[in-house]
Amino acid sequence: MPAVGHGALHLLVVLQVATALALLDLPQPVGPALVALTFHSWSGAADALESGASTRAVVLEYGSLAAIGAVVALFLSGA
Repeated sequence: MPAVGHGALHLLVVLQVATALALLDLPQPVGPALVALTFHSWSGAADALESGASTRAVVLEYGSLAAIGAVVALFLSGA
């Protein structure tokens, strides 16, 4: 049953990010790219933690991906 929980959690995260991006009204190629980056980051982080990686390493690696996505969104939104 853990796989069902992981799948549901991934779906909720992607839906949350997609909703936020829709509300931000970013240009068309940016929104879907950030949703894909979010899914990749979230699933990679979950797999790394499940495999026994340290929390610090996971935060540094996958947190940097989230930061890159935020910077790209800020640049492309014209802020």
